[in-house]
Amino acid sequence: MSFTSKNPYTHTPIAEYPEDSPKAVEAAIKRAHKQHKAWRKQGFKTRAQHLNTVADLLDSQAQALAKTMADEMGKPLQDGL
Repeated sequence: MSFTSKNPYTHTPIAEYPEDSPKAVEAAIKRAHKQHKAWRKQGFKTRAQHLNTVADLLDSQAQALAKTMADEMGKPLQDGL
């Protein structure tokens, strides 16, 4: 089984997402928990550097992300920005 993301206004399919098995979900949760333990041991400066890198990546993809958000919410593109 898979999940289809659709524009709620036009009902146009946006993307298809496969369903993961319970085993795959459990493994992902365990990896996330392990990474969280490592993350919380990092100092403020290191975490800030990583988050600033993420912010730069999001900024560089702002138009594409805004389109996806607008499509998924069935709103005009300007509302995604």
